[in-house]
Amino acid sequence: PADAEDAAAWDDLLPEPADADAPEVELVEPVVEPDVADPMDEPTCDEVPVAFGRALVVPGAPVQTVLKDPDGILVPRLQGYGPIDPSYATALADVAKTIHYPESARAAGPLIPQISDRPQAPPADPTGHGGHTVPPPGALTYAPSATLRAEVLANDAWCRFPFCGMPSHLCDLDHWRPFNHTDPEAGGWTVLGDLIPLCRADHQRKHLAEWVPTLYTDRRVEWRNRRTGQIIVTHPR
Repeated sequence: PADAEDAAAWDDLLPEPADADAPEVELVEPVVEPDVADPMDEPTCDEVPVAFGRALVVPGAPVQTVLKDPDGILVPRLQGYGPIDPSYATALADVAKTIHYPESARAAGPLIPQISDRPQAPPADPTGHGGHTVPPPGALTYAPSATLRAEVLANDAWCRFPFCGMPSHLCDLDHWRPFNHTDPEAGGWTVLGDLIPLCRADHQRKHLAEWVPTLYTDRRVEWRNRRTGQIIVTHPR
């Protein structure tokens, strides 16, 4: 009887025999998808070349093509992308095809003058009057109006001290040329041309006179260190 019980126990551990009536599972060979060419490998374009579009495109040229002006007047452009730095265009020479601008584009010349050709804006009115001969409404009041404050913030989104990222709406509006509380007409006026946003810490730092600012009519600010002579320029952002 013990042997019979052991045999029955082993039978329980064995897998059930396959059902002869069950349908056989059909093995299906995997379907291999045909290779589809990546359209970015060798794209072509039917666009007509334009001299100053967002991306100058030459029909039939591959994407990795740099358009260069042999005369060095027009900036290099990467096919299908747009303007690139001349040094980067040179670096791409080993991996990209280089072709010349179409004659029509070269004949047209640059759309705008080079930045280096533009005259720099002069310093702001050194009197702090913003170019006004007669003080406009509110100019002789120390605190700017809500309208003037909004105008300053629209021009300057951040604190104008070097390397500061404080949003201008959290900043003080500082008079570049100090406001004269005794004789307001004699000092800097509360006008756009004499106001810049400075966070509270940088506002105090400016009054310590370690860094001396010069405001320009294009609203860039040149900060000069009185001890070292170092100059750092910040621009409206």
